Amino acid sequence: MMDKFDALMSTPNDLKAERVARVSSGREVSRRIFLGKCGKWTGGILLTAGLGSLASCGTKDNSTGEQDRRESDYYLEQKDALLQQASSFSEELEEIMTPEYGREEAKAIAGDMVKRYDGMIGELPFIGGDKNAHMTDLLIHASTSMAFCLSMKEHRKSIDDAGRINYDAIEKYYRENPLPPDQKYEKGNVEKKRREQEGYAKMTQKREYPYNWVSFFVGDVPEPYIYGVNNIECGNLKLCNHYGILEFTNYLCMLDNILYPARGQGLTRTKTLAGDFELCDFRFSDDGAVELKEPFTVNKLREWGKVT
Repeated sequence: MMDKFDALMSTPNDLKAERVARVSSGREVSRRIFLGKCGKWTGGILLTAGLGSLASCGTKDNSTGEQDRRESDYYLEQKDALLQQASSFSEELEEIMTPEYGREEAKAIAGDMVKRYDGMIGELPFIGGDKNAHMTDLLIHASTSMAFCLSMKEHRKSIDDAGRINYDAIEKYYRENPLPPDQKYEKGNVEKKRREQEGYAKMTQKREYPYNWVSFFVGDVPEPYIYGVNNIECGNLKLCNHYGILEFTNYLCMLDNILYPARGQGLTRTKTLAGDFELCDFRFSDDGAVELKEPFTVNKLREWGKVT
C-alpha cells in the first residue's frame, strides 16, 4: 500500500516532490459527513478541543505484528463506512453542481467521485490511525474532496471550479446543520489548552509517519491570541501532490474560513505551505474571531463574492 507514497518522497528530481520536501476509524456514518469521531477536521490543522484525550479515541498497545496488520488494513476495514460518507458528500456536491452543469452531468461527476474514492481507500497513507485520530480524520475527509477534484478534472473541469464547488457544498452543509453545543469550542482553561497543543506538536516532531503533519507550538503570542502553531509539513499537501493536484491544497486550506466560525474558535493565519510559504502560521484565540489573511484565500473569497 505504501509503495506509491514511498516513491513520491524519494524522487528529488521531481519538482513537486522537491516542494513537498522543502516545506518540510469506523467513523460515524450520517449526513454529518465532515465530522470525525474524535476531532473536527479543517483544511490545515485540527480544531483543538480534546488533544489531551487521544487515548480515549482508541489508542492500543499492540504487538508489532498486530500493528503491521492495522497499518495495512486500517482504511480497508472501514471501507463500507467510508464509501457511505463519500456517497453522502456526492449528494451534496450534485445538488450544488446541477444549476451550473445540469442534472445529468452533475450526477455523472458525483458518481465518478465515489468510484474514484473507492479506489483511493486502499492506498491512503497510514499516519497512526486511532492513535492519531484527529489528523487521520482530517486526511480521510480531505481525501473525499481530492476524489471530487480528480473527478472534475476527468470531466474537463478546472481545479478552481472543483475548489469553488467543494467550498460551496461544505458552506451550505454547515449553514443548514449548525453544530450542537457539545461540539463547539469551549472557552477558558487556556493553560490546559496550551499544554495539550504543545504535547501534540511534540508528538508530530517524532516524524513517526512520513505523511503526517509536523507542527511546532508557539507559546509567546500577543493578545488576543492564546497560543500559536506553525505547521512545517502538511499531510494534505503531500497527498494532493501524490494525486497530481497540488494546487488543490490551497482550496482545502480555505475551508478553515467555514469550519472555525462554525465551531466558534478564533483563528488568524497569514500564510500557508500551499501558498508557497515556509510554514502555516496558525494563531488561536478564545474570542471566536476568524481572519484568514493568506493571499490565496483572500483573493479567492473576494473573487467568489464571499467577502466585499
